[in-house]
Amino acid sequence: MSKKIHKKNKARKAKIRIDRIFSLIFILAILGGATAIIVKAVNEYEPVPIVLEASDYSVIPPDETVIPIEPAVIGDETGEPLAAVFADDSKFIDINLDTEFPIETSLKSAYVILYDVTDGKVLFQKSADKKCFPASTTKLLTASVLLDVLPEDFLFTVGDEQELVQPGSSLAMLQKGNVLSMANMIDALMLPSGNDAAYTAAVACGRFIAGDETLSPKTAVDVFMTRCNETLHNIGAANTHFTVPDGFHDDNHYTTAVDMLKISIHAMEYPLLLESADKQYVNETFESGETVAWENSNLLIQESSADCYYLYARGLKTGMTDESGYCVSALATRFGHDVICVTMGAEASDIRWTETISLLDSAFAYIRENIEE
Repeated sequence: MSKKIHKKNKARKAKIRIDRIFSLIFILAILGGATAIIVKAVNEYEPVPIVLEASDYSVIPPDETVIPIEPAVIGDETGEPLAAVFADDSKFIDINLDTEFPIETSLKSAYVILYDVTDGKVLFQKSADKKCFPASTTKLLTASVLLDVLPEDFLFTVGDEQELVQPGSSLAMLQKGNVLSMANMIDALMLPSGNDAAYTAAVACGRFIAGDETLSPKTAVDVFMTRCNETLHNIGAANTHFTVPDGFHDDNHYTTAVDMLKISIHAMEYPLLLESADKQYVNETFESGETVAWENSNLLIQESSADCYYLYARGLKTGMTDESGYCVSALATRFGHDVICVTMGAEASDIRWTETISLLDSAFAYIRENIEE
């Protein structure tokens, strides 16, 4: 009985093997036929050439022309011009770009200037006189004008001007009815880079300049921006024109790296601004009683920012929009020298930080080698 079972099992296994062989042959035949069809189709395919008709097109060169803009005189709501208020010409800042520079390097950032403020010497520049967009580095001028125009005990009340803040703005999270001191306001501008703070500040200052608390928020901003452009005129930033207090992109709101350097040097005249720019974070209480916590967007002064931290940094201000790229005006002090590095138009945030640190290190190495004993 066992022999018969053995023979049946053997026969069954043989049949299974034969069936598998025939199945494999069948599959290979199908694949072979499909392959032949594909090869034939490929061989018979003749690509149709693409012809580009470009006779009606022309190449538009990049805009490298910067046209100086005279300060505008903004009218009030009745159409009557408001009186222009100019600071004295002693604030003019002269930066010489027509010389050889001691530091040479290759950078990815589009617009750069490195300046020894103490010696009044440009150490490096790249396209520093070309038109670019400032983003929130604008707030260096906004804060400077506030401190130049308003009394130290001035109070800012958040109101309907918040409707002017653009969607997607960086915010200090102000709420209507908040009352801020001058110190509160400067911190709100410098640390979280609040566009909401910039509009509250601009409206309050514009009304103060005009001596008219009834001005609409839009008209008050116009008055404030007139004063900003007058300040730019007086410090020699001839290739800069500002239209908004926060730096949110506007094609008519532009600067150059060398003019941003002048704005930064001017900002250094205000101790409260410098103190604010050097804060890593703050816990503040408004005059109206609300409490807030803000962290500085400038990683150069953040000890927790690892490779972005720079021991000698003291500020000043960052900025970023899609059009401006990543920007920073960085102030650092070593060997008794203040050095400002303005880096604009970087394609990525890490490029902004690493190239700024590299330039500051190069500046201080040069200063150390050339310092007078």
